[in-house]
Amino acid sequence: MPGTCRPRLADGRDALCKRRCGQEPPGDARRVGPGRTRDRDRGCRVGSLGRGGRRDRRYRRPRRLRCHGHRHHLLRLALPRAGGRRDRRLPGRRGAGQRDCDSFHNPHGAAGGRVRPVIHLLAIRHAPVTVERIFYGQTDVPTTLDAAEAAARIEPTVAEFAPRTIWSSDAVRCREPAALLSERLGVPHRIDERVREMSYGDWEGQAWDAVPRAEIDEWMAAWETRSPPGGESVPEFTERVAAWWRDLGPGNHFLMAHAGVVHCLDVVAGGLTWEETLEQRLDFLQAKRFSRAPAPTR
Repeated sequence: MPGTCRPRLADGRDALCKRRCGQEPPGDARRVGPGRTRDRDRGCRVGSLGRGGRRDRRYRRPRRLRCHGHRHHLLRLALPRAGGRRDRRLPGRRGAGQRDCDSFHNPHGAAGGRVRPVIHLLAIRHAPVTVERIFYGQTDVPTTLDAAEAAARIEPTVAEFAPRTIWSSDAVRCREPAALLSERLGVPHRIDERVREMSYGDWEGQAWDAVPRAEIDEWMAAWETRSPPGGESVPEFTERVAAWWRDLGPGNHFLMAHAGVVHCLDVVAGGLTWEETLEQRLDFLQAKRFSRAPAPTR
């Protein structure tokens, strides 16, 4: 009715203004603040409100989003740290004064869990041997290159790979070059019997022609499951090498290897069958690389 002014509504809508009723709005409506005005001639709607009756706070600093799961590392790159500087470290990158660790946070891993880094292995077959057409699986035989010459030929490749550990079997053709590389590169050398060549049992050190042909034919008829007399079967050999492969820690590793061990790694780490790996030529001092995918840990 004329001569009265309705109070200001809670949702921001004004009452009858001064122009319409000739009266000033209530005192609360004349309070000033961000986005408001003291000019009463502009009416009782002296403030600018956002949705739901709240003030429009867009002029202020945006709220800091809470990070969940895989967004944690992305947000921490953009949000300021103490002192006003942004955190430019990449996920898993250690900061100043922090030591390296054997695991990192994988934002895409299972349930955002911690995972081990990929394990890289460089395997190089030993130097050529001087004997031919004999069973020399775990038998020590001479090589055409001495240990120093063999180590010198592969040293640039191994040094570029930068292994944390050098591995070999106890066979002389693998152990001695690996020991020299360990001294030159300052990397620990570890001998493990699980990376020995396959054992031929009673045939070890014998020429192929010296073994009865019937015994060889019997073994070759089921070589994937049968073992030579007193020797190892292919499944036993594969499991032995696989156990060593599973026990490797994170980082780069170098193996001065036997041909049979490299073929085992093709099966265990490369996903090939024995028929497929035996079809691939493996020369002396030839290098092959293997990697193990991250294994989620809880």
